Amino acid sequence: MAASSQLSSQQVEEYTTAFQFFDKESTGTLQPKDVKPMMRALGEDMTDSEITSMCGSGLTVDAFIRNRQERWAALRSVEVLKRAFAAFDRNRSGTIPADQLKYYLTSLGDRMTESEVDNLLKDAGAGPGGSVNYNAFVEKMLGAH
Repeated sequence: MAASSQLSSQQVEEYTTAFQFFDKESTGTLQPKDVKPMMRALGEDMTDSEITSMCGSGLTVDAFIRNRQERWAALRSVEVLKRAFAAFDRNRSGTIPADQLKYYLTSLGDRMTESEVDNLLKDAGAGPGGSVNYNAFVEKMLGAH
């Protein structure tokens, strides 16, 4: 069974509990200064600019849950793509020949142009006849962290 791109009710409950723990004044809104330690407690060390981008001048629990849902869906997309590329990794080396990757990206599914793929492969550090580490490639392609 495929992993869901939705948060489970248990995850929502855990995030809500964390939010409420850091909402010391029970206002329903966390200030940026309170969001950073909450995120650290949840295992994410975010920069001040990431915190500001996430919550502006304040973060409600609903906005926080939406943010976590978006993050969860993005992580699931990365995992799905990595598994898809792994299916073509015959040697289980974590790499795919660049020419083979180019063929897949220009021929299957949502096709990319050769120029788009050439630019991605160049960014991935693959030269002609080289191989691409598909885990790093997917993270670069999707801008994952």
